[in-house]
Amino acid sequence: SGYSLNADGKTCSDYGQEYAGVYGVYYNGAPRTTNMIIGCDISASQPGSFTDMLRFTDVGSKCTQDRDARATMYVLGPHGPEKYECLYRDGTSLMGSHYTGPNVFWGTVEYRLMTKTHCDFSKLGNGWCTNNYMGKCKGADLPGCTSFCDTTPGCQAFTFAAAAAADNDCGAGAGNPACWLHDALPTGLNGDTFR
Repeated sequence: SGYSLNADGKTCSDYGQEYAGVYGVYYNGAPRTTNMIIGCDISASQPGSFTDMLRFTDVGSKCTQDRDARATMYVLGPHGPEKYECLYRDGTSLMGSHYTGPNVFWGTVEYRLMTKTHCDFSKLGNGWCTNNYMGKCKGADLPGCTSFCDTTPGCQAFTFAAAAAADNDCGAGAGNPACWLHDALPTGLNGDTFR
């Protein structure tokens, strides 16, 4: 599960797996009629209001008030170009502060998870994939390989072959399904490599 690495070593799709879903929106405890939608690419939007992304880098520079000591992320432009929100996770909800300008506190915000979104892997590109190999392999179908990577700590990408070549069969046997796990996004990729 991976895109570009963030400062804490997590990838965008790691965050996507954690946060993706549809959330109910509450300002100062009062519900709003629009929902917050967080995508697998960590996009964050309230349809008709704003679209941004969950931002996990330089949080301390943006969220400087004592009330935001727990903030681990922020979004820019909610309901206006100068506005931003400093957020932290509390159970399945995102909680925090809404600002109308730099350090101009307006009130509290809460995003309550309504529906969780499962983020699937997708193909990365072309080329051959041999680097960042975790040393694990398994004969499987594609859903099984996806699950194998999902449940293996450190797996960032995988390569699946429905019929492995004899010189690179990962122990599955030539012509049999094989699944290679990678602990980083490979720089050499092929059409069978997924994230």
